[in-house]
Amino acid sequence: MKKQILAILICSLILLSCKKNSDPGIIYTVSNVSTVAPAGIISWEDIEAGYKGSFSFPTGSEGVKDQNFSYSYGAFCMLDHTSIILEGHTYSKDVRKLILPGNLNGAEATVEGNWFEPTGNLQSTGETSNGYYRLGDLLNIDDRIYFTKYVWYNGSGEDYDSFGYLQKGTSYDNGTAHGMWNADHELAHNMRIGGYLCQAPANLKAKGVTFLAGQEGVSGAALGRWGPNLFAVKFDDTKPVGEDMTAIPLVVHSSESTMPQYWWMANKVHSAVWIETESKHGVMILFDRGYGDTWYGEANANNPPDPYGGGKGYHSSGKQLVAWVYDPVDLMKVYNNEMAPHEVEPVYEKILYDLKPGDSRGEETSYSFLHENRETRMDIKDNRLILLQASFGDQPTGYVVDL
Repeated sequence: MKKQILAILICSLILLSCKKNSDPGIIYTVSNVSTVAPAGIISWEDIEAGYKGSFSFPTGSEGVKDQNFSYSYGAFCMLDHTSIILEGHTYSKDVRKLILPGNLNGAEATVEGNWFEPTGNLQSTGETSNGYYRLGDLLNIDDRIYFTKYVWYNGSGEDYDSFGYLQKGTSYDNGTAHGMWNADHELAHNMRIGGYLCQAPANLKAKGVTFLAGQEGVSGAALGRWGPNLFAVKFDDTKPVGEDMTAIPLVVHSSESTMPQYWWMANKVHSAVWIETESKHGVMILFDRGYGDTWYGEANANNPPDPYGGGKGYHSSGKQLVAWVYDPVDLMKVYNNEMAPHEVEPVYEKILYDLKPGDSRGEETSYSFLHENRETRMDIKDNRLILLQASFGDQPTGYVVDL
């Protein structure tokens, strides 16, 4: 009898262990966010169900670093279901149009047209020596490509201009850049609004909103590092260059006291999309999260060390790529001044990629079709979602989802 009881206990422990390993929400979640999407909220399971396949990118001009995609940070925009514009090597600041392959089996996209600088090298109004202005993101609306820019290291916390647009000529590679402008809200600092862009939903477009913009995780002053940020921007190009555009907060974390529970200030939000289908909706953000031991200093200063290495800076012993989804109803409450922008909380979380404390590179676990824990951008048009994982030194990878 004792042997039977012991055998039952061992089997139960094995089953429990298997269940934990197959469900990252049980043991690897380091927040209080639900791993089950509420009714009517888009989930990562919906994304997986609509997954159509992947595509790759050409190597560019025979290995010339200034004109290829192998050092891209992945800023891109969809023009339609089959074409995108993607930044190349981050130091060149050029972009190029690509046509997706017919078969989404990892096949290569093809280039079209010429390399071009979509921002016209424009900088903050009246400023010519403000350091390295990095392309934040691109967004296509009608015959324009809107862009954001930010200073890659903003130790002073200066509020640089954030927005501009490229007006299409006969094609985008001979268009004309206009800008730059900033935002008028006191919370809409360049370090909170000069990064990721996404399409506005129909109900906000009806209120005059052109697009949504945010930023979180810029190096330097901690102004934009206390949690996800997103603003609704009413773009008015009749205003003189250098004046401020109307920006309405949707989600903002402007100080340490407003940080989401369990947030670490060295997390980084990569991108955001507002998704509306016939049956579900949600505002999804993707971010990388450090957990376990977290510290500032050298990568090997703690035991276990930072599995990704790197130089002096913020480090953690564990890292995850995470999707959070907000309920659009909550964001509209903020828009209508019925809720404070730091009070909005995600209603669903999915861990997509995990490297647990104590593990080394090669021991990562993927819980999705995404193959790396890297900068991951998103854009959506007519319920086709494209995700692009950048890579420092390797070619990016694109993924296509129909919702």
